[in-house]
Amino acid sequence: MTTTQSPRRFKIILLIFFAFYHHHHYHVSVASASLVIPCLTSQPRPLLAFSSFAGGGSSIKNQWYRRQRLHHSGTMSTSTSTSTSLTMGLEINIRMVGRKNSIESTSYLQEGYNEYTKRLSSTIQLSTTYHKSNDDLLKGLQVDSKKGFGIICLDEKGAMYTSTEFSSAMYHWMEEYGSRLVFVIGAAEGLPAEIKQYQYQYNNQYSGGGEGKKGKGNGSGNGSGSGGIFNRSPIFMSLSKMTFTHPWARTILVEQIYRASEIHKGSGYHKD
Repeated sequence: MTTTQSPRRFKIILLIFFAFYHHHHYHVSVASASLVIPCLTSQPRPLLAFSSFAGGGSSIKNQWYRRQRLHHSGTMSTSTSTSTSLTMGLEINIRMVGRKNSIESTSYLQEGYNEYTKRLSSTIQLSTTYHKSNDDLLKGLQVDSKKGFGIICLDEKGAMYTSTEFSSAMYHWMEEYGSRLVFVIGAAEGLPAEIKQYQYQYNNQYSGGGEGKKGKGNGSGNGSGSGGIFNRSPIFMSLSKMTFTHPWARTILVEQIYRASEIHKGSGYHKD
């Protein structure tokens, strides 16, 4: 072993230490880089390799990756060396019953939805899934529930939040449900009975006293309910005591999601 190899090996060990314990100061792209350490022989060869944490593995890795998605979504670095996967991990899907052509036919509301979706694209991936019937909606939600996604159903009897409270709740749900949320907008008649059966259970578990306070405090359902549709009871929230059409409800919801993200980042978009 030559005398020049020892200092080099020591520097690489220090690099490993700082990469794992001080990653947010060094912008190390763990998801794409591999670290190679020379062995003790005169011919260097790969000894240790570190690859993406995103692929699963142990629960510790998954928890670390989940925390980084939330951390980087609120405090974006201007450095281009930061891994893209850490800033694009938050996902929200809106499931609604109705025809796509009908809902998107109101041009100014669709333009508003597109604008907020574009603004959110650097931190949250937002999408809409349309369903032809309640049965189709329930099938999609069953899949979401099995994957552990957080399900938030819009209902007039759900919890009502201020924008600041909703921001706090939304990012609490993000962390609790693995950065994957699903908002549900029912048909013209409201949510299916198979979903509403969970509402009494949810309100009874998270009643906070006072009108419109049920479910506050970042509550989330834990029961399985009697119908077996969800692994955990969905969360119920209300945008308003008023009734909105599907296009209006979706656009208002998306604006509030964007507002919540700006409140979380501490920008000047929201005025108290």
